Amino acid sequence: MCDMKCLTHQVKNLLDRLWGKITAGESCLKTAVESRDFRLGDILIAFGQLTRDQLNETLEQQKYSSKKVGELLVERGYVKQKYVEQGLRLQQIVISAALGTTVALCGPVTSEAGSSFATLTATATVKSTARMTVKHQARQFVVTGENIAQGFLEVSAATRIEVRNSSLFGYIISFEAQEGPFQHVVVSGLGCEFHLGSVDSWLLRPHVRGTEVLELTYRFILKEDARPGTYPWPLLMSVAAV
Repeated sequence: MCDMKCLTHQVKNLLDRLWGKITAGESCLKTAVESRDFRLGDILIAFGQLTRDQLNETLEQQKYSSKKVGELLVERGYVKQKYVEQGLRLQQIVISAALGTTVALCGPVTSEAGSSFATLTATATVKSTARMTVKHQARQFVVTGENIAQGFLEVSAATRIEVRNSSLFGYIISFEAQEGPFQHVVVSGLGCEFHLGSVDSWLLRPHVRGTEVLELTYRFILKEDARPGTYPWPLLMSVAAV
């Protein structure tokens, strides 16, 4: 949706705004999250994939439809399906990250009897960093005639990395796809199946204390004109703290 620097900046802004609403006295996380900043349409606007006018037109149409905003945005040609999916994923993970941060920074929260909510106060200035150490990475992959007949190639445990991240908001892991005999890639080992297209893809990972070890398996969905052969490894990875 944008480059890594832009992405980390936008995610940090979303998390900062959500944290600000909580510490300002929102009665609960749900109330803060339901504010306009964290709805799908506004997340897509923040990432430059949608205009305010397009969103308003779609919201007006939704009044007479049972479909979700994301479906209508795709139908109207305003946003591609992959960006809707990334926006929804970001929305969910931002909420989870903010909830984890609330607990991590504040610990148990107490309030006076009769009060409807507790006031949270936390002040810290820490430069966040994320560092990835590659323990193993396949350098190439081999496509056989059998793989072409099946339509896919699976490479198990092709990547093993260690990530140390100091940001309580988590970190972004980014994949850059190079040219190859595949249409898209399914990555396992990240807690869910992660689908990579022919463009750069990213995933927001939650904060983990200490070192997080990830071992990744890849399923390459081959192109119809793929040919047998040995190909250089087509994916580049990087991490950035939020």
